[in-house]
Amino acid sequence: MLQTYKKDEVQSVESIVQSVVKSYGRSRRALIPALQRIQDSLGYLPRWSLRLASNHLKVPLSTVYGVATFYHQFSLEPPGEYVIQICMGTACHIRGNSENYAFLLNLLGIGPNEKTSKDGLFTVLKVRCLGCCSLAPVMKVNDDIYGKVDFKKIRKIISRYRSAARVKHTSHS
Repeated sequence: MLQTYKKDEVQSVESIVQSVVKSYGRSRRALIPALQRIQDSLGYLPRWSLRLASNHLKVPLSTVYGVATFYHQFSLEPPGEYVIQICMGTACHIRGNSENYAFLLNLLGIGPNEKTSKDGLFTVLKVRCLGCCSLAPVMKVNDDIYGKVDFKKIRKIISRYRSAARVKHTSHS
């Protein structure tokens, strides 16, 4: 798939990488901080940004790609408007969040090896712990935490966000 980008995004990424080079030099040790800052800026790591980082840091593209795909903190795909984190910590896991995760993927039509719904509204991620064990099982949508979730509650939550998205997109038309 051909990725498009904006001139201001390229300039932003170049500025980020140059800043990291000043702190760490042109080396592999600069790679993770550079990728973290690029993702903080753009929301994900477009493929062109990996090539740019590789060129500026003098690190082989294969190494940059390997790091970007190895660590779960990095994403090569743009996130959905709503990022859903499903807690898989011990308390949430034993209270059914694995089943909730599978239910959510099915509800949103997200297939195997995918994270984002086809409409681009939702990205679903498994996370280690959200730190709200007394509310288990827990899910987080952007900055909102939902405790004691089950299939019925998940369906309501998703419906609420879909409605909000419709209103938001209708008002921008």
